Amino acid sequence: MKFKGIIALVVVQICVGICVAVDPFTTSNANNIFDALTLTLTCGQFQTLIKGAGLQTEALYKSQIRLTLFVPNNTAFQLLPSYRLKEIIDMVPTEKEDYVRFFTIGEELQTSGITENIAKNSLAINNNRLFFNRRVRRTNDIGGNAGTTEYFVNGALIIRQNVRAGNGIVHVIDRVLEKSISRPAYSYLKIPDTKYPNVQSAFFREFVNYLDGENFANTILPLQSATRLTLFLPSDEAINKIPKDKLEEIRSLPQKLALIIKQHVILDKVIYTSYVYHNEGFNAMYGRNLFKKNTGDKVYISGGGVNAEITKGNMTVQNGAIHIIDSVLGFVYNTAREQIQLDRSASNFHALTDRGRKELQDYLVQPSGVTVFVPNNDAFSALTNIPGADFYNNQTLINEVLERSMLEPGTAFEITNVNGDYTARYETTSQYRGMPVKIYSQGNDTWVEGGYVKARVLRPDVGVTNGFVHYIDGVFGVPSRDLPGLIYCEDWLLKTSYILSITNLNRYLKDTRITATLPACPSTAARAQNTYLNTQTSVNMNTQNSNTRTSNTNSPLLTGGCGESNRLCEFTVFIPNGTAIDNFQMTELGLRILDNRNRLRFVLKRHIILGKKIYIDTLGFGSHNLQADNGDYLRLNKINKRIIELYYKGQRTRVIHSDLGATNGVIHIVDRVLYEQDDLTRQISAATTIFKSYFIILSMLSLSLIPPFT
Repeated sequence: MKFKGIIALVVVQICVGICVAVDPFTTSNANNIFDALTLTLTCGQFQTLIKGAGLQTEALYKSQIRLTLFVPNNTAFQLLPSYRLKEIIDMVPTEKEDYVRFFTIGEELQTSGITENIAKNSLAINNNRLFFNRRVRRTNDIGGNAGTTEYFVNGALIIRQNVRAGNGIVHVIDRVLEKSISRPAYSYLKIPDTKYPNVQSAFFREFVNYLDGENFANTILPLQSATRLTLFLPSDEAINKIPKDKLEEIRSLPQKLALIIKQHVILDKVIYTSYVYHNEGFNAMYGRNLFKKNTGDKVYISGGGVNAEITKGNMTVQNGAIHIIDSVLGFVYNTAREQIQLDRSASNFHALTDRGRKELQDYLVQPSGVTVFVPNNDAFSALTNIPGADFYNNQTLINEVLERSMLEPGTAFEITNVNGDYTARYETTSQYRGMPVKIYSQGNDTWVEGGYVKARVLRPDVGVTNGFVHYIDGVFGVPSRDLPGLIYCEDWLLKTSYILSITNLNRYLKDTRITATLPACPSTAARAQNTYLNTQTSVNMNTQNSNTRTSNTNSPLLTGGCGESNRLCEFTVFIPNGTAIDNFQMTELGLRILDNRNRLRFVLKRHIILGKKIYIDTLGFGSHNLQADNGDYLRLNKINKRIIELYYKGQRTRVIHSDLGATNGVIHIVDRVLYEQDDLTRQISAATTIFKSYFIILSMLSLSLIPPFT
């Protein structure tokens, strides 16, 4: 096999049924809407429902009555949970008739006629409402230039627009809608289930019922009269977990109680989670609520110092949308210590605080200015097989983790305020020797770095009476992966991870103390079952040959030392990102180096410093001379905290992300591969690819004295 370069990762794109049409208006070859569902579109499942509703319903969609149908395609039905699909299929004919008519309006409506927040009555027996949203997408989430325009009906995206059939228009949508509730939001707030007319929601019973006359008028009357609104309704479980004394206290303060209720209502807007951006905010009757969209299906709403998970969202009622949430917005009643103690997902961290120094325990209950980053239980489970991660007997480690997780007293920090990427990251100070905690956004996620561990923020801005608690998926100061594992799990380093694997450097860089299988990468399903030892299953190679070059790829690979020889070493790795690899393979010289795994390995070892963990955060400003693992000399120039450059002869690469710790070293991500013409002709042997043995021995000795996470 000849290694000519690396092309883009194979990305499997699943088109949900039929994708957006090229033309804004499509003419069907069918005579009517009913026939168009299978002749022009792949919507046979919905057509079967129409048939099941009876001949009268089928005739409606074949008649001359002008209609618009918003129809889920077959794929949308396939994506339903099996129980829900069975419920729909098992409907009796009258139920099917009302259900299919819910997707239909008695007029022709093109997307050009859809404006933000318009509503239409469906043909269902109760005229169940359909709400429409028009969103002009931006090239960079909320900011950036205007991009494509998307249209939504009750939160479902129209994926094929304006298909004209003989008697109307069909729009294909990406999901099967639940029939909207034919009652207004206030009625649902009071009695969620009409089967039990005497059972009020806990929020109504324990909060709304205690409003006095003036506050009732100012709070509830606007809610009752609203024609458009979005309501965040705390679940009964959210109310039941509030201590009774806290409930009694808030009921004695009617004005504050009214403000809490107002925090849950956004007037004049019908908002669905399917189209909002991460960190997009809307003004409530009191305060402002921000949507938080993390990787996966979870969506949070943050308002009034509380971050609540939307446990059941996008329920359409007659005058808007309701989202069930797991906490009461604007009502903060626990201290930081109480919040951690009551949260079962943080029981390991709670136990850690009980073992920590008394002043660290006292910090969690001080009156104000508390911010703590709380690892969930899974974060501790990921450290089960990490050498030295003893959270029971190592008091120094226990205190260090706690100090790194707590900001300096007097700092109540809201992550919601951070929207910049890594280059615009926010830095604050932990209690551990004044070391920084870095906070930034990347994609739909917010990330924090403390103790050289990068952790995803799972739930930010959980308000407590004395500050904020932020839940994260890593333990500050204790890396859960060795170097090749860390590289493999960074999305923008997957190509580089493959390059390491074909040169066997992934084994050279491994931590030999770790023999158990480490947890799968949390970020992408593509790597959920893979490890860095079989990276090549995720990347394709460009094997086109050039007649102007020869290849000796098949010559024996010069290996040995450190992980390859089952010896423990520590490293600093200046690791090129995927774009750097792309640029490298686009050059003639880069392709020729890629043809020869030994020379490629030699070039990559120019980016590795053996026997040292160099943290740029603690490095002084100015130039620092380094010797690379291949014997070459480098110069690292730290101009300021955010501009760091690495030089080899006349070449320069920039450090674009620094200080990501592993169990046996640290990586700094750089934007260029350092290579030169002489790399094709330089003598390469075992002597030039393995550092002096006495240095390795000294490295091993130092490692035996220092835990992997310090």
